Amino acid sequence: MAAALRLEAIVSGELQAIRVELKYCEACGALWLRPRNSNAPYCRRCDKVMAELSRTGRTKPAERKRA
Repeated sequence: MAAALRLEAIVSGELQAIRVELKYCEACGALWLRPRNSNAPYCRRCDKVMAELSRTGRTKPAERKRA
């Protein structure tokens, strides 16, 4: 399991802590931060691609170029 990070943000004049994990995307391998108690396996970009694939009935994502 990845080590938890704590990010702090000021929202409406109040300091709030957000706990996140460093995670690699299981589709493209990019590193991203996800909420600590989440089980999301994909970054936002790949999550959109996977949602589109499931909607169209395809089984494999197309290769994409890394930036």
